[in-house]
Amino acid sequence: MDPITAVLAALAAGATAAVQETAGSAIKDAYEGLKGLLKTKLAGKAMASAAVEAHASDAAAAEAVLRPALQARAAGDDAELLAAARALLRLADADGHVARRYALQVGGDVHGLVQGDHATVTMNFGAPPPRGEGRGG
Repeated sequence: MDPITAVLAALAAGATAAVQETAGSAIKDAYEGLKGLLKTKLAGKAMASAAVEAHASDAAAAEAVLRPALQARAAGDDAELLAAARALLRLADADGHVARRYALQVGGDVHGLVQGDHATVTMNFGAPPPRGEGRGG
């Protein structure tokens, strides 16, 4: 799993675990700590900071904002951020369920790929058939 995906997976696992009645203070503290650290790292990017909070209610929309913002800030190379994400994943996703959801192996001749929850995508590959061909006339 690439580092930014690991951060987003930790955010998802933390959001899910923190709302459980059985969630201990360690999980809640680690989740709030990761969110705070993300906001610090994304200082000056208001939409990205807001997306950190919105992630719990709309992960797909939040990740569409967070992923490029994290890439722009080279978050994948941030040891402090990655350590916080890994610590939260160990607590909130001990069985690896969330982490496995983000794991992907691709082989062969792939022309298009979509990964994520609730994605709506239209992909068109190659040139359309010439007028009159393939459309009944």
